[in-house]
Amino acid sequence: MNRKQMLWLKTLVVTGVLLTLSLFSAAPAGAQSLDWTVQDSGTTQSLRGLLWHDGRFIAVGDSETILSSPEGTDWTELNSGPGNSLRGITYGNDLYVTVGSGGTVLTSPDGNSWTKQDQVSSPTLRDIAWNGSKFVVAATPGIPVSDDGSAWDIIEPTVPYGHLDVVWGNGTFVLVANNANIRTSADGDTWTLQSSGVSGSLTAVTWGDGQFVSFNGAGGKITTSPDGVTWTARDSGVAADLRSVTWTGSHYVAVGYDGAIFLSTDGENWTEQDTGGVTANLYAVASNGSLIVAVGKDGVVLTAALPGGEPEPDPEVETEPDPGVEPDPEPDQKPETKPEPESTKPGSTTPLPQTNGSAFPFLIPAGMLALPPAYLLLRRKKERRR
Repeated sequence: MNRKQMLWLKTLVVTGVLLTLSLFSAAPAGAQSLDWTVQDSGTTQSLRGLLWHDGRFIAVGDSETILSSPEGTDWTELNSGPGNSLRGITYGNDLYVTVGSGGTVLTSPDGNSWTKQDQVSSPTLRDIAWNGSKFVVAATPGIPVSDDGSAWDIIEPTVPYGHLDVVWGNGTFVLVANNANIRTSADGDTWTLQSSGVSGSLTAVTWGDGQFVSFNGAGGKITTSPDGVTWTARDSGVAADLRSVTWTGSHYVAVGYDGAIFLSTDGENWTEQDTGGVTANLYAVASNGSLIVAVGKDGVVLTAALPGGEPEPDPEVETEPDPGVEPDPEPDQKPETKPEPESTKPGSTTPLPQTNGSAFPFLIPAGMLALPPAYLLLRRKKERRR
């Protein structure tokens, strides 16, 4: 091989490397934008709490309104006022428990017939979580706890600031509050104050994908933690006033004022969703793993399907699944058919092989794959000279 041929071969190799690098340098794929649909809840009462459990969504709200729906579209009224505003709901100890303003507590063994319990002395109850043996409520003031949902004790009753949300995950209760306060407990009785790393009110918290994620309302800041003790502040770039967050099994979903909905796959990078002009305040969000439901002011309900998702228990109670209860089966689906191979004409595309079970997020032009090896090109050039 002479010097000219060597130079030509080097140029071909460099060109191929540059083309390959340009394909691999594409920005990483983030959470996608979903198709959101406004549903008719059948009520004009604001809905402030939401739960997925045992094959249906249960929403609670003003005037002690309680609704249920298996698919987020057709809603059935289970309870209505007059009464106080219900703000949080969970399932535990074979009991649905919902809490709200005025120290209101309602319980139900089946989600259909509800019984009002004695009022809790804390006047404002905002959310509730269950760890397998104890209920804990985010409240102002103090921390209400109960083993059975009817008899309540107030832990640290002199705590002046308001707890705004609570979650159970990784063997720990996490309470978030005004002034960026975070308190944690392994048993619901003994609590430790943690440093959140941010300022302002922490309005929402969830556990999923190995970490806690909490928002400080309209501040655009989030803070995350693997254990509830060590928190890292992150700039989410989100300016919306967010009020509720959940983990679907594949995405974090956060909702808030003015119809704001954001999705994230890692809890740090968020994609704003186009809700088609919905401007109503959204107060709560839940998912069954394949469907996201958000509820809010004046009974607004929004739904969106998650591609490839499968129904699963509500994240709040997934540590204590009901024995023998299976998730609702997915709707009948057409059997998958393998697409015919793409043409190898220049301009068509051929996917790269999968790695670790997931395909690369880019395509290589099939024309490149059809290029003959360099040594054949050299050989043909030499034969033409003869």
